[in-house]
Amino acid sequence: MQYQIETAMRNAPSSIIGDAGYIPEAALPNYEQFIKLVAKVRPLEARVQQKPAVLTMEMVPTVESPTSTL
Repeated sequence: MQYQIETAMRNAPSSIIGDAGYIPEAALPNYEQFIKLVAKVRPLEARVQQKPAVLTMEMVPTVESPTSTL
């Protein structure tokens, strides 16, 4: 997919390239944090249409490390 986008942008008219803010020599952005955010929000998508929309995340219990008493 990345290759197809790069090829399309190389062949696009300069007006489209400029409007898109595409800079061929620039390093590609890291979208890892954005992808993690989308993964967290995606489960809420089905609840958006509910009336009232309850958009709370279900918390997964974490394993706590045992504390030692001396």
